[in-house]
Amino acid sequence: MQHPSEPAMESPTADEDTKRNSDGIEATLGTREKISFLVLMIMSFYAALESTSIGVALPNIAASTRASSTQAFWIGTSYLLASAVCQPPFAAFSHIFGRRPVIIFTLLLFIAGSIICALAHDVAVILVGRVLQGIGSGGGLSLIEIIITDLVPLKQRGGYFGLISLAWALGSAISPLIGGAFTQKSITGNSGSGFRLNPCRAGVSLVVLPVSLRLEPRKGAIMNKVKQVDCIGCFLLVSSATSTLIAISWGGIMFSWSSAHTLAPLLIGIAGIAVFVLWEIYFAKHPLIPMSIFNNRTAATVYWQSMVSGFDMWACVYYLPLYFEAVHGYSPILAGVAILPTLLSVALAAAVTGFAIRKTGAYRKILWLGWSITVLGSGLMMLLDVHKSPAQWVFIDLVGGLGVGMLLPVMRPAVQASSSDENMAVAAALTMTMRTLGMSLGIAVLGIIFQNVFQHKLNSSGLSGFENAAAQNVLGFVKIAKSLPDQSPEKEILRKIFADSLKIIWAAMLAFSAVSLLLSFLTEELSLDRVLNTEQGVKTNSNGVLEPESTSTAEADAFEEK
Repeated sequence: MQHPSEPAMESPTADEDTKRNSDGIEATLGTREKISFLVLMIMSFYAALESTSIGVALPNIAASTRASSTQAFWIGTSYLLASAVCQPPFAAFSHIFGRRPVIIFTLLLFIAGSIICALAHDVAVILVGRVLQGIGSGGGLSLIEIIITDLVPLKQRGGYFGLISLAWALGSAISPLIGGAFTQKSITGNSGSGFRLNPCRAGVSLVVLPVSLRLEPRKGAIMNKVKQVDCIGCFLLVSSATSTLIAISWGGIMFSWSSAHTLAPLLIGIAGIAVFVLWEIYFAKHPLIPMSIFNNRTAATVYWQSMVSGFDMWACVYYLPLYFEAVHGYSPILAGVAILPTLLSVALAAAVTGFAIRKTGAYRKILWLGWSITVLGSGLMMLLDVHKSPAQWVFIDLVGGLGVGMLLPVMRPAVQASSSDENMAVAAALTMTMRTLGMSLGIAVLGIIFQNVFQHKLNSSGLSGFENAAAQNVLGFVKIAKSLPDQSPEKEILRKIFADSLKIIWAAMLAFSAVSLLLSFLTEELSLDRVLNTEQGVKTNSNGVLEPESTSTAEADAFEEK
């Protein structure tokens, strides 16, 4: 429980205490905390920058490194997969070891991965660097969510989450431009110059955050802390999720779905996830993910919606550039410009929605509206074909981006309002985990759909001489289509095949979004007026400025009983 810091003053009543910690005017951040929040926004910005800039570069990477489509997709998927599966462990680590040392460790991992990627000249080394980047980025993203729950009362968080979503969306908006620019100038197409900027960005955070972020440290011997780590749970979750997604990524492409190479890791992964759930419920002394957070319909449905929102957004980020490059013949940098309407509308909608939640204290109707617009936008994207004019595809992109942007900040307060104070940090981090997992699944699953549909349409088109190339590298057809003479029959056929194959992706987005719209009606409207209650947070002094928590747990309990 958070308490006043002036001993000379009379202890506030419960009503006064609630008002101080839940009212959006009185509970304000101090200068250092505002600097810390700005750094968290920057971290969110470059995490989005790194995860999305690779999308525009995928065709060039596949061609220059002679990578298959699966390998090229894994350059994006490996980052997101590592980011998703490591977020729950880092959330647990922050509870055991403290927020500040854990977030510093994630920054060091991200810097190390960026250096490896900057020096890489082949797919294998790039993948190693991308995994390290993903682990560092994912851990940082989970800590961003958690630290906001330490600093800000629930009713105020909508505005702060809106700003974090704004930073993320802006990073996503400009990353295709940066990725396209570096791709066009890069000999290898691996955007090495872009990777070399990351240590500088992360280095600023590494310097500023330890000074500005003043949270209660976790006391106790290091070995006692290590004993609290759910090592078995970490191993089961990471290995099972990785095994499952690997099988999904190469099923039907590298190996058939009936092949042992696909079925074995898929079944092992699913079984591992089941064992993980049982372990967490019945055996884990300090659960990595307390399963009690899923015991209400609001949390259960919103976690699904969070996953689908990531699925939808990354479908646009990765496949809209392919549409503009292959169908309209744009260069990588122009493809990045072409998807700006989508991503900028995401940024604007996210910021406005966050502050609307803070102002009204309500989120349910915003959730319904967001999914309704997303369904409409997905349906409109199915109209994207060879002959769409710029005015037409700009309008279509704006509608889809508006819906996704509204959804980014609205799910966090819904989940946190349904959670207990004890599980608040884990519940907050898991929202981002599910969104990141949706991003990973979006690339892997949609990559399979696109590859298989493209091969089928190509085989039935009557074009000859492309069959072997299609089996190895569909992304390479972007360059093939561009190299063909304008108005040639072959080029027109390939453009149509690309546009028609991408429509299956938009149809998948429509289906998942429609299910999420229906599930959103099961989400309850819970009150956001709750006292800030966190073990590693800060407390309010008489001036309303948040300062480091110094009151012991025993003193806090005594005050609360009084």
